[in-house]
Amino acid sequence: MADSYIRKFSPNIKHIIAFVLLIMSVIMLFSGLHRALRVMGRLDSVAFVFDGEIDDLKENDSILLHEKLVRARLKGAANDTELSCGTEHNQKYEIFVINFYGYRFAAVETGSDEYDKLLGGEDVTGYFSYKYSRNFRDRISTMPQYFEPDTVIPESKCSDLGLIIVDRERELRSWMWCLPFLIVGLIMLKTGGSPFFYFPEDKIENVL
Repeated sequence: MADSYIRKFSPNIKHIIAFVLLIMSVIMLFSGLHRALRVMGRLDSVAFVFDGEIDDLKENDSILLHEKLVRARLKGAANDTELSCGTEHNQKYEIFVINFYGYRFAAVETGSDEYDKLLGGEDVTGYFSYKYSRNFRDRISTMPQYFEPDTVIPESKCSDLGLIIVDRERELRSWMWCLPFLIVGLIMLKTGGSPFFYFPEDKIENVL
């Protein structure tokens, strides 16, 4: 009579690494798709008609922006400068102020092409976010102490829903970042062989 076998699941180190890489690729894929979809249907501020639509804007809506940065003048200074709310993430992002249907923040990665475009008043893509609203509010609340009165922004005209400026083309391609993890994970899964092995049932009975 043919021996009976019981299938056992016993992954090796390659299987475990492959599993981790595949999980990471799935997470990166969904994150990338979210980022791509977020900027895919961006509004155009030039064609934006104020008819109550601004009240319909919500977090993660994206827009093609043509606004110049708000400028203010420090007490005793001769010239106005771009109003900054400081930096975040080890100075990776600088937070400026724009006037787009109310004053709101515009955060951009320092040293990037978008940084130069924003300062130069060129077209940039941004998505709405509340991420740096606290930085923005803190700066607005302290303006009377440090800035000339005629350049101080009224808090009543400010919105907590600001913008994070991004590279649209990079955002659209961000889902592709999962591919190296996916490819390496599949290769390791294949080279690791089957994660199952078959054990004779009679040997298990003898052990028991």
